[in-house]
Formats: sequence, structure tokens, C-alpha cells
Amino acid sequence: MIDNAVQSLGDKSAMAKVHRWHNLMIRRAKVKHKLKKVLQETCDIGEEQEQIQARMESADLLACLDNSAMGIPFGRRRCRG
Repeated sequence: MIDNAVQSLGDKSAMAKVHRWHNLMIRRAKVKHKLKKVLQETCDIGEEQEQIQARMESADLLACLDNSAMGIPFGRRRCRG
């Protein structure tokens, strides 16, 4: 509709601007889509890292408890802390 209106004016400069505007809108939509995918992937990675960290911390705590139960002195325990 806008294209027809601009073409009917016969203004080549206006037609070029409308064409450029359409191209920019398409490009913008593509970039927004890519950004959404990147943000989702970043979120997914962060969640996975948190899960792994929780498991590692839990395993470390279990190692401390196991060592404590076996009577291993504090300085020789595998746990942090």
C-alpha cells in the first residue's frame, strides 16, 4: 500500500527511502530473532552451570562427611574449607 502510494508520486528518492526502510525492518527482525536465541542459550548455559556447581558442591560436602566418618584428620581431607 505504501509502496503503491510512493510509486504513484513518481519520486525516485522517496521510493529508494521506502525500499531502504523495508530492508532495515527485515534486518532488524532477523537481528532481534538472533538476539532472542543468544539470550535463551545464555540462560540455558547459566542454568546448567548452576546445576553442575550444585552437584560439585554436594559431592565435595559428601567427601568431607565420608572423610570425617573415616577419621581422616582435617588437613588431609579432600574437601575445601
